[in-house]
Amino acid sequence: QWHRGSHPAAACCVLLHLPEIRPRTEIDSDVVCPASEPYPQWYGTHQPYPLSSPHKVPLTRVITSTMSQLLFKAISPLTGQPTGISQLDPKGRTYRAPPEDEVISACLLASEAFNWAFDIHHQGPFSGEVRCKLLHALAKGLVDLGDRLLEVTHHETGLALPRLAGERDRAALQLRMYGDAAQSGMVLDGGGGGIFGVMRDPQPSAISPATKPNFEHILIPLGPVAVFGASNFPFAYSVLGGDTASALAAGCPVIVKGHPLHPGTGEMIADMVAGTIRNLGLHHGLFSYLPSGGERELAIGAELLSHPSIAAVGFTGSFKAGMALHSMANQRTIPIPVFAEMGSVN
Repeated sequence: QWHRGSHPAAACCVLLHLPEIRPRTEIDSDVVCPASEPYPQWYGTHQPYPLSSPHKVPLTRVITSTMSQLLFKAISPLTGQPTGISQLDPKGRTYRAPPEDEVISACLLASEAFNWAFDIHHQGPFSGEVRCKLLHALAKGLVDLGDRLLEVTHHETGLALPRLAGERDRAALQLRMYGDAAQSGMVLDGGGGGIFGVMRDPQPSAISPATKPNFEHILIPLGPVAVFGASNFPFAYSVLGGDTASALAAGCPVIVKGHPLHPGTGEMIADMVAGTIRNLGLHHGLFSYLPSGGERELAIGAELLSHPSIAAVGFTGSFKAGMALHSMANQRTIPIPVFAEMGSVN
């Protein structure tokens, strides 16, 4: 677990990544959906499941949620109208929340990525150096999204452009900071360059006979982390905020539950994250983004919390919602930690 003091959610978070989605040919048994249905880049364009995967998604399946339950819009506080209004879409942009089977697929894929990242000795291809490279690339990618990202977020949240520019730069700084921490290993005592932090309490050599054994405390990643972002911090504590950054730095895959008030912002950033992971040749299960809104919003959160692959939760939001997540996490057969900032209180 990693903890940066000012925000408990940073202690350990899971990397979010969209599940591998096969072309669907049937929804609700009575609504035909062509296999060519378009998806955003981060939604089903990653490498297919290997044939050896025990969690392959069937090519044809029946989705239990109705299409009306999956679709939602975001309302701009500036205009009171749906966001994404254009000549091509005069009624505003429509977003699709994932049904339960796709939430499960994201969890299984994150578990697969964690098994790829580390072996039983906590060694593997997702070393501190690789994590540092990823986080620095994500920081650059976030800034490179430029004014277009700020404009979309401004329209969705009503936050001023200078305020958003400062928050974006803060989020990039967090990513670089955690990347540097991952590369250094955060070794607390002795030697540098370790993969995980080590705290040593050796037996004093001057004392004879020995009064206690040597003691070593080693920090290891917990596993996939579910991140719940804040509405009022669309960059610093959302898709690619401090919770996600600390989770990736610790070596945990992340699944982000997108906030319903800024889905366009989440989609743009998630698209960039997925592309960066792909370009670096890393496992595509390290990050998943689940658009959440409408009738499915609360159910998606509950499905994430109840899945056995999820090992921790990072949350920024209200006291009521944070305590609800804490309660669900403690009702599991094996309880998991919830690192929460609730109502501005850690």
